[in-house]
This record gives sequence, structure tokens and C-alpha cells, in this order.
Amino acid sequence: MCNKSRDVSTEKTLILYVLYANQGQTNTKSLEVTELNGDECTASNLYQTITIIIEMRGLSMENIACMTMDSVSVITGVRGGVKTLIKQKNCLMLSIHCIAHRLALASGQSADNDKYLKKISINGQHNIQIHNLQILSLLTKTSV
Repeated sequence: MCNKSRDVSTEKTLILYVLYANQGQTNTKSLEVTELNGDECTASNLYQTITIIIEMRGLSMENIACMTMDSVSVITGVRGGVKTLIKQKNCLMLSIHCIAHRLALASGQSADNDKYLKKISINGQHNIQIHNLQILSLLTKTSV
């Protein structure tokens, strides 16, 4: 899973973690959390950084089954995004828009039209992160 994030100081951070199966058990492991400067935020630079991190851990891009990501074009762009560059090495890899990012987008866009969410605001800003985390927690605990 690949994510770009900004902290309150607007520093850009690349977060990589892996979900893998081992002897019938699924495990999640953090691979890397690294700060990025503005020059590093191109698709080719992110792809190169991700490739280096994966190879340093003894893993292979060809063995990635699925990648979840946010919807920014540098990651998902069909002409040259990170996803497209990885698929050039591994055409069988699936890519999925991260459920946490989809939830944040949907709840953020719906906040202005919902009476309940209008009441939950701090300094004029909608505070829906707690609701997102509660919903995400329920979704991840639900068996399919």
C-alpha cells in the first residue's frame, strides 16, 4: 500500500506498508515512512523510490498482487502515474482506490448537505475525522 501524506507543517511523506500472507495468516508490516521534498514528488521519482525500498527489503515489484492508493494523478495517472509505471513491470497487478481515502472524500463532500454534520464543526471547519475513523473501524471489523 502506498500513500502520500502531509503533516500540519505541509511536509510531504511517503508511507509504504505491505499486507502479506504467511502460513495462512495475513500480516501487515510497515516498510518505510520517509519525508519527500518537492522535487521527489514526480511519478518517476516516486516510482524509483518505491522500487528501491521494495528491493532493499528483498521483495520484487513483479510479486506485488495489488496496490491501494489515494486518487492523486501522480499516483494513479494512466499516462505516467506510479501505478502505470509499476504495471509496466507487473501487468497483472491490481490497483484499488484506498477505502480510507474514498471515505474521506465522500464524507467531506457530503458534510455541507447534512444537518448533523453541520453541527459538528470546529472554528467553521467540519470535524468528520472521528466519524471517518469510527466508520472505517466498523468496516475493517466486518467479515465478508
